[in-house]
Amino acid sequence: MAALHDDMTCAVCTEVYISPRFLPCHHSFCLACLEELEYRYGDIIPCPTCRAPATVPPGGVCDLQVNFYFTEEALERARIEGSRSMCPVHTKSVLYFTVHTVTKPSV
Repeated sequence: MAALHDDMTCAVCTEVYISPRFLPCHHSFCLACLEELEYRYGDIIPCPTCRAPATVPPGGVCDLQVNFYFTEEALERARIEGSRSMCPVHTKSVLYFTVHTVTKPSV
């Protein structure tokens, strides 16, 4: 799931996509991330991955093609999986943390 999760991660915010859109260069980013780029650069935004210029449609970045490769269910599953801490060595193992309380001896 880690590799699939990486494929579902926006290169700008590094989170699982929320409403992903394609740029003409075929890279995908979250709608909100693209809106930030549109605010910053105007009608022509550079792709954060390959730097190719992308013309913003008249209706704004919300009119860019939706990335239809990921269903909302798959993205939500990736968000849930990503919220669990994973062991970087044993990539299929979830880390479990336990809390130990230490009490001071009475004086």
